[in-house]
Amino acid sequence: MYLVGFYSPKEKAGVTETALLVANWLRQNTSLSIAFVSNGILEKEPITKETVHKFAELSFDEQKQKIKELKSAFDIVVYDASSGLSADILKLLPMADRLFILGEDDSRFSETLHHVIKFNRLFDRKSRDLVNELHNDETYVLEHDNHMIGFAKPKQNIDDVGKLIYRDYSIYFLHRNYIDKYQELVAKFKEMPKEQLGKGAYQLGINFDKAILFQKYVQLREVCGQPYEEAIESIVPIFIKYDYGTILQQFQSEVYIAQIGFGLNR
Repeated sequence: MYLVGFYSPKEKAGVTETALLVANWLRQNTSLSIAFVSNGILEKEPITKETVHKFAELSFDEQKQKIKELKSAFDIVVYDASSGLSADILKLLPMADRLFILGEDDSRFSETLHHVIKFNRLFDRKSRDLVNELHNDETYVLEHDNHMIGFAKPKQNIDDVGKLIYRDYSIYFLHRNYIDKYQELVAKFKEMPKEQLGKGAYQLGINFDKAILFQKYVQLREVCGQPYEEAIESIVPIFIKYDYGTILQQFQSEVYIAQIGFGLNR
């Protein structure tokens, strides 16, 4: 479900050791299922379905498929992305839902890396597809004392990092649950006959006044040229977030703008 990455641009920065300590902390202190993936070779850890190594030797498509499988099978996947600075690594880092940079006291480097990853997500087709598939949110850059980004003393931070990851996972879990419920609701609205949209919204639990306004709002958007399904997708969040009075005011504003627009087009 959730992928946490650990990375350092420096060779022998202790990334693997730190990532393993964090994975073990999560196993010992939570009831979550934890998988561990390493780009390099693990010599001391038993290689099981929970622990994968030599990940960097796989092709990009194989890596993508493996991550999908692990995210389906485990609550959290800890990804040890240590292997120095390379173009291939920059393509892989966007896979992480959260990325920690270790052993790096150059805040400028960390911030620049953050921007590069964001750029890749916007313009690199493979990165963008992977981000969409894995529901990637953002890169996480951890700040410590003296305004340094990364881990000055990795082993001393394991407890804090473990708690931070668990908190982020919990928020992520709730977010995904909300998204799933939201998408289910939108799908039900799309299946309803247009003339029964208000009645259907009321039957789903929306109060009567809001339900009637919902149908009128969708009709308004259609009159203005917005496709029916697209109108539903854009209006549902408004009805979830705001009260009736706020929605009515926004609806009236759009009616006014629409009347001006139709008047100019005559």
